[in-house]
Amino acid sequence: MDPLLAYADVHELGRVDDRIALKGKLSLSAHASAAAELMRTTRGVYVAAARDAHTGVAIDLNARPDARYEVGRVSDRILLGEISLGIPAGKADAALRAIALGRLGAGDTEALPRFLEHRYLTEPTLIERAYLANKLEVGELLLAWLRTSTELPVDSPWVSEASASAVFMLTSDAARLVAISAWGDVREDAIDDKALRVEGSVGRREIVTAAHRFTSTLSNAERWNELAPVLALRDRERDIELARLLWVHGGDPESRAAARRLARRGREREHAPSAALAPMLAAESGDPLGEVPTALDGIDPEALAELWTRFELSPEAGLALSDALAEGGVEPWSVRLHARVHARLRELREDPARLAQADLDLAEHLLAVGDDGNATTLLERRIAELPSEVLEELLPPSDADLTRGAGGQVLRIKSYDLLARARGGPESDDPRAIAELARLQPLVLSRVERLAERGEEDLAARAREVLRVLAPGGLQAAAEPSDGARPESLGDERVRRVLRHPVAREGSPVLGRLQAILAAVPVPDQRLLRDYVEQLKVERQADAARALSDAARLLGMKTVEGYVSRGRKALGVRSYEGPPPFVIIGGRHFDPDEAAYLTTPELRFALGAEVAHLRYGHSRVTSSEVWAGAWEKSKQGLDFALGVMPLLKGWKMVERVNRFAGKIPTGAIKRAFSGAKSLRRELDKHEPIDTTAPPPETLSALNEQLVAAHRVMQLTADRAGLLLCDSPCAAVRAMLLVRPDTVALCQRVEQEGIEAVLAERDDEGRMAHQDLAVRVAALMSFYLSEDFVELRDAARP
Repeated sequence: MDPLLAYADVHELGRVDDRIALKGKLSLSAHASAAAELMRTTRGVYVAAARDAHTGVAIDLNARPDARYEVGRVSDRILLGEISLGIPAGKADAALRAIALGRLGAGDTEALPRFLEHRYLTEPTLIERAYLANKLEVGELLLAWLRTSTELPVDSPWVSEASASAVFMLTSDAARLVAISAWGDVREDAIDDKALRVEGSVGRREIVTAAHRFTSTLSNAERWNELAPVLALRDRERDIELARLLWVHGGDPESRAAARRLARRGREREHAPSAALAPMLAAESGDPLGEVPTALDGIDPEALAELWTRFELSPEAGLALSDALAEGGVEPWSVRLHARVHARLRELREDPARLAQADLDLAEHLLAVGDDGNATTLLERRIAELPSEVLEELLPPSDADLTRGAGGQVLRIKSYDLLARARGGPESDDPRAIAELARLQPLVLSRVERLAERGEEDLAARAREVLRVLAPGGLQAAAEPSDGARPESLGDERVRRVLRHPVAREGSPVLGRLQAILAAVPVPDQRLLRDYVEQLKVERQADAARALSDAARLLGMKTVEGYVSRGRKALGVRSYEGPPPFVIIGGRHFDPDEAAYLTTPELRFALGAEVAHLRYGHSRVTSSEVWAGAWEKSKQGLDFALGVMPLLKGWKMVERVNRFAGKIPTGAIKRAFSGAKSLRRELDKHEPIDTTAPPPETLSALNEQLVAAHRVMQLTADRAGLLLCDSPCAAVRAMLLVRPDTVALCQRVEQEGIEAVLAERDDEGRMAHQDLAVRVAALMSFYLSEDFVELRDAARP
């Protein structure tokens, strides 16, 4: 066994961690000596020598006032009174480290504290860690450890002149300049100034206090301006400010971890700002919020919001804490924070829908705490700025039940719901909100019932009519018109601006696609068609002839011819462009014994809608995709052309066209629609399509725009039909009776009510009559609108 290790063990000198052989010997007795070694143990630092476990000597350097260190040209020496021991070449650094650690009371260096390096804390050396381990009080937190370029003299009993580079030390209790010599001597200069002054802007900075002037390093020069004001703070406020600096200026994971540690420490010490800050920093880091304060009496509500701003946190972090505080009933801190976050959201949000939702969330929060005035102001502004929800309105999800309030313009609906509350609570009599909600969700009976009860006289009467039509028995055959007066022309301006469905007006995203489609399709030659139909005769079909004439007059068209189709293709009403334009009416619609028989008001709706297609140029899209086949296959092709459901009338042809159109780029729409022969061939290449199947669940961007464009064509035409017949009952019945796939529904609808039928789902959970629901909802919304009143009064002055 090693004699020195054995001696140290027997004499309980501690575990030996460092041993450096020295040049020279130590006397063990009058007649014996042994080679000397510098030995650092967990209990101190010694010059020692031993012959065996019981014979030896260990000189405690911390107990020898005559211990000196002499720096030589060739080698250094340790002097102990008359004893001189040389340090072998290359071992000086190790010897100095052992002496310094021993003098600083390092003990077990493996147990020395570790410090998380961050923007203001350069990792301390082993010797510095030994100093800090003995210097920091229990609970005192090291906040900054920044090196400088300034050398300070240090008093040392070991050498005549000692110096060391100063380190700026900031703790939760004090600020100091610390210099630790190579021999473990320590100089500490307290910095009591309330703030440091930093001079210079390029290269190293000069840091000035009342008693000191020192220089930064090049690597940390920019950090002093950030850190200087922290000295004016004390205790927990200092922790918070340093956490902010670390979070905002650090950015690296270590700095942010240190910031979170400071916040957690403050929370543990029941510091209200820290208690609020800790969960926000956790949310920003993507971690669970942890413990959320149930009381924040130690911080002003606006100060909490300011804390979020000062830390430059994301809206998500602020909202996470605001929501958690609201759930815990911690108000008004929660709503103040929400309002501050919302102000930032208005600067950041580029998506109008997300910004609108943010407004609604804040308005709901304001209402929850009784701030109706600010909620009203916010909601009125939001309604004026609401983004378009065209696709949500025209293409609701296939499982959205419109009779239960699903689908539609979600943001607008919620806005008016909240506005009604803001203006007087859940039972508010605010007429605008009541009317708007009924127009937005006309298939939700409670909305319309409320309008019928509280709306102005004319509007309430129309609401009652909507309720009657939607109720069981409400779709019994419509009565004849009450007067025989012919409608006046609406004029070009009203036809262009008011009669169009709102999403097909100027500025609408659908309008551009609609115009592109219409411009891309040539007007077909309809002359051959007339050889297979009979002309509409005033003496035989007087009501239809008058309805066609009235529709043309209403919409400002000079001539629209009418024809009747018999035989197997005798169901439906279809329009074709001219010159002159014409409408074909299925013969079954004139036979009172047929289930598809149309009364006079129903004829007026069907023909008014088809003439509107002509007026707006829609009809070329409904038939061009089959026109080439009509020429190629003569009568067989004409049979097909007359029998195909127009694209506007349902999903069957939409799905066929979409399956092809979805494979071509947007720029090829013109070629796709004008090349009817090519389109027909492409459709024929595909496997047979189940024409009873609903549309695909997921449409491509091109297909969505195409379907939305075609749907808005029909909704615009429906508005003209309702205006001509002036009967919601007749309008809905006509919708059902001119379509082969819905004519059989009419009897059920008469008995059960249209609302009950529209709420049905198929075996896969999708709405069985979604397309019809969209049309009925849009029609009833128009009937309850100011647009309807303007057009009605213009048509019947």
